[in-house]
Amino acid sequence: MRRSLLRHAHPVLFLDQLLVFTVIAGCLLVLNVAQAWLREMIKLKSREWLTRDLFGESLKPGRPIRLARAGEVGRRPSFSRAFG
Repeated sequence: MRRSLLRHAHPVLFLDQLLVFTVIAGCLLVLNVAQAWLREMIKLKSREWLTRDLFGESLKPGRPIRLARAGEVGRRPSFSRAFG
């Protein structure tokens, strides 16, 4: 029985299905790489924005005086703003 199945197998149909599989696998690979790239770019831009915002806040006029009067929060202003 096994030999008759192999004898009647169509190599052209197999290659056609192999091509379909290759196209699907290639598309999924490209989508996976694009998703990873987008995720890393979002993280990078978010960190850049947060850094600029924290520096902008710390360089405002009168900021050192307000921090000195703030008490406990004024000791670590970046930490309290980022995680508070």
